Amino acid sequence: MGKKIDLTGRRFGRLVVIEDSGERTKNGRIKWLCECDCGNFTKSDSQALRSRESKSCGCIQKEKAFINQKTMNKKYQESYRKEGTSLLNLEQKVQKISKTGIKGVYWRKDGYVANITIKNQPMYLGFYKNKQDAINAREEAEDKYFKPILEKYANQGVE
Repeated sequence: MGKKIDLTGRRFGRLVVIEDSGERTKNGRIKWLCECDCGNFTKSDSQALRSRESKSCGCIQKEKAFINQKTMNKKYQESYRKEGTSLLNLEQKVQKISKTGIKGVYWRKDGYVANITIKNQPMYLGFYKNKQDAINAREEAEDKYFKPILEKYANQGVE
C-alpha cells in the first residue's frame, strides 16, 4: 500500500475532510470523516473523494430527486390534468382488491354503494340492494361526467 496522503482540510464538492475516521474499507483505504455544506457528516474513502464519486453527504441526490419530482409533477399537470380532473384516473382499471370488480361500486352491510369522483370531489350516487343497479348508476355517471372530458381531450395520448 502507498504512502498515506493527508486529505484533512481539503474540499471535494460539498465535502470538507475533517479527519481520518480510523476506519478502513475492505481494500484498506482510509475512510475520512467529512462535513457537508448542508451541515451533515459522512464518511468517504480516499478513492471516492479524489475521483469525485463522493461530492456530498447525499444531499445533492435528494435535491436532484426533488427537482425531478417537481418537473414530473408539472409535466403531468400540463399533460394529463384537465379541468381539475386526472385523465389517467378516468381510464384507470379497477383495483385488484375490489370485492365487486367494478370501479366506484362497493358492498356495505346489506347493499351496494355507488360513487364517483370528479374534479377531486367524491359524489355519492346512491345505495342499492341490487349490485346491477349500483353498476348502472355508476355507468350513467361515467357517461355524464367522464365521457365529455375524455372526448374533449382524446388526442392527449391517454390510453
